[in-house]
Amino acid sequence: MNFDFLEDMDNEDEEIEIQYHPQNPEDAMKLKQFIEYQIQTLEVIDNHHQIKKIRIAMIYSIEHKEEKTILYGKDENYELSESWDIVSKIFHHIYFIDINKQIFINRYHIKDIYQDSIVLDNGNVLYV
Repeated sequence: MNFDFLEDMDNEDEEIEIQYHPQNPEDAMKLKQFIEYQIQTLEVIDNHHQIKKIRIAMIYSIEHKEEKTILYGKDENYELSESWDIVSKIFHHIYFIDINKQIFINRYHIKDIYQDSIVLDNGNVLYV
């Protein structure tokens, strides 16, 4: 599959048009899902207790401990005020995998997988 990026100078909305060959609708749907994943945001609380929006794709892992949900980014951590049940529904899909009942990891940030641990591309090691 080849991708051509065409710039539409007159289009000010936030729509993305995907054109595909009729024989490859599955590839177009995969691309659509990936783009939606890349631009989806979430409201979190940063280390300075400020509400901030971050892209879900930038989350490396998520941990629920002591009644708090912590989101780990490359260099920063965030807190999510949602319950773990809601967090599980948001993140339990094809881009995040659960390694136990309290930790999700973003599969796009996995660098290495070992028998008892997973290394993320930011250097964090999570034990399974």
